[in-house]
Amino acid sequence: MNRMSNPYTDELVFEALQTPDEKEYAAVLSIYKNSFPKNERHPEGVIRERIEKGSNQLMVGKTNGQIIFMALLWPLNDTPFILLDYMATDPKYRNKKIGTRFLAHMKPVLKASNRYFILEAENPATGLNREERAQRVNFYRSNGAKQLMGVQFLLPALQEGSTTEMILMIFPGWPGNFISSEIVAELIRRIYKELYNVNEADALANSSGYLNKTTIALY
Repeated sequence: MNRMSNPYTDELVFEALQTPDEKEYAAVLSIYKNSFPKNERHPEGVIRERIEKGSNQLMVGKTNGQIIFMALLWPLNDTPFILLDYMATDPKYRNKKIGTRFLAHMKPVLKASNRYFILEAENPATGLNREERAQRVNFYRSNGAKQLMGVQFLLPALQEGSTTEMILMIFPGWPGNFISSEIVAELIRRIYKELYNVNEADALANSSGYLNKTTIALY
C-alpha cells in the first residue's frame, strides 16, 4: 500500500485488490466502461473472470475509501514484461495527475523486480481523434516511457466496431536505445495469444515493423 500526498484529494492510496466486493467491482467497471470505446473493451464478464482467476491483477487508487482510479495488469510470465492492459481515472478526477502518480508509484516496484510495463497506445498518426491520441503518447513519454519505433499492430475489435492501430511503449525506460526484434516478436505473439485469443499466423498478419530487423530503436 502506498499513501501519497495529493493537493486535490485528502488522501490517495494505491493498492492491489485480489478479491473485490460487489461495490468495488461496480466502481471499477464503471470507470472502465466510461473510459474506453466498446471496440477496445473486453466484455465486463471477461474482465471479472480474469480478475477472479488472477490472470489480470487489479490495481486501484482510492481517496477517502472511494475508488477513483483503476489499472489492469497482465503479467507475461517467463518474460520481464507486464502488459498495462487498461489504466483509467474516474471522469470527475481526471486532469489531476493521478495516472502520473500511479506510474511514479509503480516505477520502483518494477525496477526492484527487473520488470517493465508494456503500454499499448492508439497510433496518433491514424484515426479521427489524433490530437487526443498524441496527448496520450506524450503523457507516457513525459513519464519516462519509450516507444518501440516502427512497430505497429492491430487491436482486434473486442466487442463491436473496427480494429484499432496501436503502438507499443516500454516503461520505465529499457536500458539502452535498442531492443532485440526477437524479444519484440515473442512479446507480440504472447499479447495476441493470451489477451486476444489470436493465433500466431494472425498475429504475424496483423503486426509489422519488426520481422525483418535485428533490433528495434526506442524513443
